[in-house]
Amino acid sequence: MAEELPDSLHRVISHFSARAASELREPVDPGAIPEVGAFDHQHRNVSLALDSVTLSGLETLEPVRVNWSDGRATLVASTSSASLRGTYRVAETAVSQAALRTAAMLTAGDLAATPAEADTELAAWFRDQELRRSDNGRVLSGMYASHEDTMNTLMVGKSNQSSLLRKALKRIETKRTTEAVRTSTYAHRRAQLFGGGLEAPDVPPIGDNTQYESSTAVYKAMVDAARKEAGPHIDDPANDYARLLNSMLHFNCAVAYVRTQHPGSHTPQEILKLVADTPQDQIPCGAAAIAEGKDPDEVPRWPIDREYFLRADAARNERHLLGSEAPSLTGTFADHAVGLELEMTLLVAGSSVMLENVRPRVTMLRIHLDGADDSELLSRLDAFAGETSFYIDLLRTRIAAALGSDAFLDRLSKTLA
Repeated sequence: MAEELPDSLHRVISHFSARAASELREPVDPGAIPEVGAFDHQHRNVSLALDSVTLSGLETLEPVRVNWSDGRATLVASTSSASLRGTYRVAETAVSQAALRTAAMLTAGDLAATPAEADTELAAWFRDQELRRSDNGRVLSGMYASHEDTMNTLMVGKSNQSSLLRKALKRIETKRTTEAVRTSTYAHRRAQLFGGGLEAPDVPPIGDNTQYESSTAVYKAMVDAARKEAGPHIDDPANDYARLLNSMLHFNCAVAYVRTQHPGSHTPQEILKLVADTPQDQIPCGAAAIAEGKDPDEVPRWPIDREYFLRADAARNERHLLGSEAPSLTGTFADHAVGLELEMTLLVAGSSVMLENVRPRVTMLRIHLDGADDSELLSRLDAFAGETSFYIDLLRTRIAAALGSDAFLDRLSKTLA
C-alpha cells in the first residue's frame, strides 16, 4: 500500500503553479550555438549559428505525477508550451570539393549517382573545426584545396593508371574503410559538440592493418596515376601532377612517421591531428629518408612550400555573411511548443521540502527559421535545424544544461518552498 503524502508535499504541489508564475517567469539562457556546418549548397559550405537564444514559458510547468517513499519524493512537472527563440545567421565558405565528391561517387560504384552529402559535410566539418587549429593543419587543408582539381582529373581520366585508381576506389575493402571514416568522423563531431570520449564500440579505428592497407591501395593507385601523367616533368614544380605527387609523398612520410611514434590503432582523425601537431622538421623526408634506406621513388622531390599552401587555405576559407546579399538568410527562429519535463527529487522532513536534484528532459522540439522569402537555401536550412538529429540533440543538450544550472535550480527551489 502506497504511503500517504505528507502535508508539506501536498502544500508544495497545490502551490506549485502559483509560485511558478512568479519564480519561473523570467527566461533562461541556453547559450549561443556557434557556426555548425550544415550542408554544401551550390559549391558553398553553409554553416548555421544561433544567437541571443532564450527559453521562456517555464511558468507553464505543471505537476503531473509524484512518487513518495521513506522521506524522499519524485515530483514530475511538464509543459508543452515553453518557447525557444533567438536570432540566426548563416555563413559560407567557398569550396568545390570536386575530388572528394568524385571519390564518393566512384566508391559507390556509380558515376551517375548523387554524391553522399554526409561524407563531404563531415569532411568539411573536420577540416574547418579541427585541422585549421594549427599551421600544419592549415597546410594540409591548403594542399587539398590546391590539388583537388588534379585529383579529380586523375579519377575520371582515360589512362590505364586512372582505370586502376577507379578499381581501387570500388574495392569492397575501400567501401568498408569509407564507412569506418564516416562513423569515426561523426563520433569526433559528437564528442566536440557534446563532450565525452571516443570509446564507444561503434567507433572503428583506422590504424589496424586491414583498414590501413585498404587505404594504401588507393594511395598507391593515385601516386602511380600522377607519376604516369607527370612523365618526364616529374621533377618540375610547375607541373600539376608533379606537385600533387610531391605533396602526397610528403603526406605519406608524415603518416608513416607518426605511426611509428604513436603505435596502435587510431581513428583517421587522430592520425591527421598527429600529423598536424608534429613539427615539420621532425619528419624524416627527403635526403634524410634516403639516408635511412627509403626508396628514392617514395621520397618527395622538393620541400613543402608552406606559405603557398597557407595562402591557398586562407583564400578558400574567406567567410562572409550571406545576409549581406540576401536579408532573408539572417533572421529570427522560434518554437512556441517546446515540450519539457522536470523530474525533481525532493527531500521531505517535517514541514521542510528541499530540492535534491533535477533531471530535465526535452520531450518536443522543432525550431523554425523565419525569412523574407521561400528560397531553396532557407528551406534547406529550416529542415536542417528542425529535422537533423545531431543538431536537435545539440539544442536539447544546451536546454537541459540551462535547466540544470545553479541559477535555475535556485529559482526552482523557491518555487518548491
